[in-house]
Amino acid sequence: MKFAFLVCFELRCLKHIDKIYKYIVDYYDADIFICVQETPGVKKKIKLFNRKVKKKKIIKKTDNAKINYFQNEKLDTHGEGNFKTNPILNFYINLIEMGEFIKEDIENYDYFVTLRTDIDILFQFPPKKFFKNIPPSIYTFDANYCRKWGGFGLNVFTHKNYIYKILTCYKNVLQNNELIKKYYIEKKFWRPNQESFSNYCFKVNDLKINDIKNLNFYITADDFNTLSPRSKICYSKRYGTYYKYAEQLQESQSNYNLVKNKFVWKISKDLHFYLSKEHMEENVE
Repeated sequence: MKFAFLVCFELRCLKHIDKIYKYIVDYYDADIFICVQETPGVKKKIKLFNRKVKKKKIIKKTDNAKINYFQNEKLDTHGEGNFKTNPILNFYINLIEMGEFIKEDIENYDYFVTLRTDIDILFQFPPKKFFKNIPPSIYTFDANYCRKWGGFGLNVFTHKNYIYKILTCYKNVLQNNELIKKYYIEKKFWRPNQESFSNYCFKVNDLKINDIKNLNFYITADDFNTLSPRSKICYSKRYGTYYKYAEQLQESQSNYNLVKNKFVWKISKDLHFYLSKEHMEENVE
């Protein structure tokens, strides 16, 4: 079973790239595909990925993306929501462009891992053998810290049968005003935002998402001056680290304590991944 790691978005804070290699690249023996946004110093940052890189590409950010990329002048007329801001639209553009970038390589892999790089991974992801014994699937985190605002909002593990569709599914929705109206009519969100809109895009494109119940990382930063558009950077004296979301940091650390107490990854009968004491529940494999 062959894995690939998709490196997208702005390359922020690569201080824990050693853990990215340890827990993703080496853990899954994954090749790396880099398709990232042009930012100051991006070429230097790309060089930090010093092995297992198959292809790399830098894309320019699109100004006025609602017109110049999605060609939808009515995008702002349906209601509020940060998913329509230019930075978030460029987030979607980056995923769409990654889909096109890897299109010819998809058949060479079984699963694709998609995560941002400004993270500190505390312990291993579900083991590779799990993916051999399940139907082709899509997984993301069902984390407590983000449920109230719509969930994690990004596919994390995706089978090759779905990777192109899930990376590019945003385009047909953002260009279709009737679908956008329906998002507001359904109102399945705490507030309209990127996470709930991404989940809506998955739903209308018939992409079923399975859950990873235990979060194993948190978003970190180089220092207080690190770019953080939607929330400020803080510092935890307890854990000796910079972080973006306090609840995310605490949840990942709590799960790390479970692992230190010999909890292991298991698969539920409905194919969700979760941590449990080794002897407590049957591992469905």
